[in-house]
Amino acid sequence: MIEYEYREKFGNHKRVDWIIVPAGTVITPVSGEDPDIPEGTAYIIDTEHLISESISIKESICSSKNLKFGQMEESYISFVIANDNIPLLADEMIDIYIYFDQDSDTIFQVGQYIVDKDQYTVDRRQRTIQAFDAIKNLKDWDITEWYNDYFSDGQRHMIGLVLVSLFNWIRDEQDEYKDSPKLPVYLNPDYVLCNGLFAIGRTIESDTITFGFFMSGLLEFNGCFGHIGRDGRFNCLTLSSYDKEPVRTVTDALRLSPASYEDINTWGIGQIDVYDRNNIKKFSVQNTAKKHPNIYVMADPFVLADRDAGDQDVIAALKKLHEVIIHLNYAPNQTECTGDLSVEVGDRYNVQFTRRSEYDTKNWYRSYVLERTFSGIQSFKDTYTAKGDKKQPKYTITNDRWHTGDSTDSSTQGEGGVSSIDAEEDRKLIAKQRNYGEPMLDEPTDVEVVYNKSSQQVEIKWTDPDDIDTYTPLPVEWEGTVVVRKEGSPPLHPFGNIDEYGGTIIETETTKNTYQSTAFVDDTIEPNKKYYYAIMPYFVKLDDADHPINQYRWTKCVSVDTERILIAPTIYPIQDTQISGTTVTVAYTIPTLTEGSYTVQKLVVKKDSIPTSKTDGDKIIDLTPDPTMLINGVEVSGLDENSTYYFVIFIEDEIGSSASSEPQSATTGADEGWNFGYTGEEEVFTAPKTGIYQIETWGAQGGNATDGTMVARGGYGAYAV
Repeated sequence: MIEYEYREKFGNHKRVDWIIVPAGTVITPVSGEDPDIPEGTAYIIDTEHLISESISIKESICSSKNLKFGQMEESYISFVIANDNIPLLADEMIDIYIYFDQDSDTIFQVGQYIVDKDQYTVDRRQRTIQAFDAIKNLKDWDITEWYNDYFSDGQRHMIGLVLVSLFNWIRDEQDEYKDSPKLPVYLNPDYVLCNGLFAIGRTIESDTITFGFFMSGLLEFNGCFGHIGRDGRFNCLTLSSYDKEPVRTVTDALRLSPASYEDINTWGIGQIDVYDRNNIKKFSVQNTAKKHPNIYVMADPFVLADRDAGDQDVIAALKKLHEVIIHLNYAPNQTECTGDLSVEVGDRYNVQFTRRSEYDTKNWYRSYVLERTFSGIQSFKDTYTAKGDKKQPKYTITNDRWHTGDSTDSSTQGEGGVSSIDAEEDRKLIAKQRNYGEPMLDEPTDVEVVYNKSSQQVEIKWTDPDDIDTYTPLPVEWEGTVVVRKEGSPPLHPFGNIDEYGGTIIETETTKNTYQSTAFVDDTIEPNKKYYYAIMPYFVKLDDADHPINQYRWTKCVSVDTERILIAPTIYPIQDTQISGTTVTVAYTIPTLTEGSYTVQKLVVKKDSIPTSKTDGDKIIDLTPDPTMLINGVEVSGLDENSTYYFVIFIEDEIGSSASSEPQSATTGADEGWNFGYTGEEEVFTAPKTGIYQIETWGAQGGNATDGTMVARGGYGAYAV
């Protein structure tokens, strides 16, 4: 929790003021008044610019199913502003503040973000801003230059000093490194690492070492998470003990709806096991008082790759780590409540029920804010989320490509391997394994996949395989089934683990035949995509009591082409300045396609009613918009005088997907006439355009013309017929 003097203001205020300024702007509080902001500040976005209740903030340190230390997840904010002379903010770093009841003594920094998108709404009256904290930029940044330089002396260096050097390189204030991101990100000086004095050596040999991979390894070894705090500093965030006082107690008065929680508590971690790349246990520490400890597995950590089994420095370090993570049990839940930004991700909170009749088994529980969504400008709402199972999940070795001398290709068998064989060869290999007595589940049967276009969902049913008790010395008992999805290509059989080659696990079901009659629904798909699904049952293979490994069974892979949905074009409201007599200029936008091509781009114009199709019009104009122009325009001429016309754009692509714009209307005027003054002599005049004109004369001769040329002798007025 942030030690914030005016924390009670989040729940007890009359007015909230927001300020968004360039990062680093010095804001000076003034007691009882608005704060002072330096003159010449490039932009100031205040509450008056923000569209009502449009702010949404998402923060997370662990969105995975169970606690996995070392994770770094970016925070996100979005809001909508009036398009009021504020410069475009894309790629800008911004600071966001709030203060209460027009007293800037209560000022509170919400966060520091880098703007990712600044987009106009269709009518260009508003703009939607999306921004992330610095972790989004840092996670995939290549730090190989720094790593090779820092560890070039061949020595081991303490983790605390390693972090200091790394963040100095990230800022690169002297501009010494060409590959530095040069982001003004500092370590929070208050961080404490249980193994900050532990020394690590150069164990990674790779052409690309990312900040995310390297930093996650250090953080996991210290039982913490990476998070950018409100002030823009990088925090090595450690969860507080289960027994510590909660930061907040959410009572019935603060909850917005009944809490959704699982009637279990995760078991406290009583043991830490470390396995190497060959799935051999190198180190283990445990709380001997626990009869059945919940085991946390570190799978092939690079920080210990150059340490031999039995190394006493490692044993001591793991005992320190154990003390940090031993009591982090909690109730998985999702709780909606009044918003309070002084509560941060990682804080512990209690939920208290006084209306006991709502619940069967408990009237309170305790948990951690592992994820949170905050929303609102004047009225605040929070949703706290913590996921977790009673026991830590079974582990797999998934990263074996960072070791010295490794190739990028993995073996098709063994833990950590990846298969690159096709489905037919895959089936042959499975049959061969069975012939040699390798235990193997049967395929699931009755696999049925339906793509529901109306709801944009994929629905999958299957029957799980039976147990096989004929194998000796161990039977093959079905443990669960995973659904693996991959976009663009089939997931390959991973033989014991799932990683980026195998696809993404979107469902793990451990109750047999749950989806035999009721379909599993994948509602996270997007239009214009091709998805491949594999349904993979697994059993647990026990090499010994300490080596539980999930063994997956490949099944048929099915593909789904989702419906391509075109974004509708836009015709902007037609202003008086766009109407000139019987000519109307139409301004429009047709979205650029990311896949495929347009076969139809037509503007359909119809008098007195709205066009209903691409052929239903008095005028049909083929459009060829300039892709470099944000807004294109086309001139529609030859319309009838003093008539109302409706304009609609119809588009289609090569597979038949279509969309149309909202209609816009315009009323034409009279055709433009022309006048000339007294001449006294014969003169020739050219009309604005070809037509029939009549000269009105007073004692002078005049005439009609159809070619736009008029001859007048002494006349001085003309008008259009």
